[in-house]
Amino acid sequence: VLYYSTMDFATDESQRELAERIFKFAREHLSRPTTTGFDAARWRQCGEFGLLGLCAPSAYGGLELDALSTALAMEAFGRGCDDFGLVFSTAAHLFACVCALAHHGSKELKDRYLEGLCRGTLVGANAISEAGAGSDVQTLTTRAVRDGSDYVLDGVKTYVTNGPVADVFIVYATTRPEDGLFGTSAFAIPRDTP
Repeated sequence: VLYYSTMDFATDESQRELAERIFKFAREHLSRPTTTGFDAARWRQCGEFGLLGLCAPSAYGGLELDALSTALAMEAFGRGCDDFGLVFSTAAHLFACVCALAHHGSKELKDRYLEGLCRGTLVGANAISEAGAGSDVQTLTTRAVRDGSDYVLDGVKTYVTNGPVADVFIVYATTRPEDGLFGTSAFAIPRDTP
């Protein structure tokens, strides 16, 4: 017997209102692309508005949106903001760093990073891609080996969105090669880590 479930993608009034507010915010405040690279002031504006913590817990300054509401919010942001670099950086920050910490990080990591990531005082990056592996976690060559109560990571990552300006990186490394896909772990690493 097969069981099927359905998902309702119809939007409700609160979702439509949020999307409209985000679109107007982006149109009014972020309507011209920057030509000077990363703009920290715009980043903080996005944080103050709530874009950098859409799906994070409210205890850390997030909006606690569900997956559909988050997707609709980011779609509205993308339609309203002419600075596509900012939209891409925001999406990478939110989906690859904030969500990972919010849903899988320890309380200690959440307490240390989430509020700053949601508010825009910190920038998050995701370090999964490698020259020979892309984002295929089963073929990552970066290794993490236990050293007492900590780990030592050894490897090289490529295409780290937000990398040049990030404060914290979610770095994926193989901890148990014999377990294939299930032998990969993610580490929250601050920029100043040797």
